[in-house]
Amino acid sequence: MRKMIALMILFLWIPMGLFACDRRTTATQGESESVAAEPSSEESTEAAAAMFLPAVPQDYWELFDTRCSIVYEPGFMSSHSVTFTLLAAFPVEEVTVKDQNGAEILSFLSLFHGEGAETDVISEDVFLLYQGFDPEEILHATGANEELWAAQQRYRSTDPTALPALYWYTLEVLTPCEEQEALTEISLTINGSSKTYSIGSIRSRVFEEVEYIYDPEFRLDCSENASYFGYPVDLGVGGAVTLRGLVFTAQSDLTLTGLRFYHGEDITVEEIALTATNAEGISVNSLWDGVTPLSVSAGERICLDIKVIDAFFAEELGGTAARYLLLGYRAEGQDYEVGIPYYLIQRLGQPFLYLAAAEGLDVIGYAQALRH
Repeated sequence: MRKMIALMILFLWIPMGLFACDRRTTATQGESESVAAEPSSEESTEAAAAMFLPAVPQDYWELFDTRCSIVYEPGFMSSHSVTFTLLAAFPVEEVTVKDQNGAEILSFLSLFHGEGAETDVISEDVFLLYQGFDPEEILHATGANEELWAAQQRYRSTDPTALPALYWYTLEVLTPCEEQEALTEISLTINGSSKTYSIGSIRSRVFEEVEYIYDPEFRLDCSENASYFGYPVDLGVGGAVTLRGLVFTAQSDLTLTGLRFYHGEDITVEEIALTATNAEGISVNSLWDGVTPLSVSAGERICLDIKVIDAFFAEELGGTAARYLLLGYRAEGQDYEVGIPYYLIQRLGQPFLYLAAAEGLDVIGYAQALRH
């Protein structure tokens, strides 16, 4: 079970403001927020009688991951689009998106699992949370926990078609790339129903000069790296983010002089793991403080894994932030910087966690218990 838990948590993200809710003591069979699964056999009838499942209204739809802090910086390649998660209890064929001024925005809607696919039903772990089990109970279950074991058997003996499921879409919204006014709200209209969402701030700095020194000779080549769109951020761990596998190749002898984030005053670099591989293929691993000058020979390949604390994601539960990493170096007596943009994002791997969280389940505690 631990292997399955780890896979589910890998891309975990949920809305903020959660609290624990023990449905074993507070929920009853007649409550409006719970519904018994439809039995398909005598066995599943017995199982459904002892479990609580969310009731999903047939007209339900909602947009998530709407917290944004994005500035498209001049001199960096960027996507100029942001992707949100849309859940619906029905197939969605068309969405109209408008900004805070009522102007329509170009957008693209696609099913997360592919054309014609429906999302996963509620997973066993989320089901156990919904029954009121503590995260620690689920993660450290033993044979002595008969109540948890019985709940697991009820879930496993239930016909999957009786478990709730939602359609899970990604909605890509194109954002302004030549306007200074920030995009702060978007309104969605689906099947005649409209909702407005505050999305933080998305804007461009097209009229500002680039605040780093560009090297026209590309003496520190970063072409092996692409801009990272949708880089996953872990949940509930104080804003910790690890940027892995940044590769740079020295085209001439040079000296690394420092590492920083452009307009990243709220980002703290915790650790930089560096692997240097020379032209003969010999590698040396070390830690670099990001400040002490480091000599690099021509042809040497540098790989960085960078651990940072990003205040935007500290105890926050969803959204996207643009971060611009700059690596400084000195070549032939001149200082330069090479930059790579990261679009950090928090997402759920299991869409039904949204509804579970909305009803007060401590899914954050579940993720934190897994990591500790």
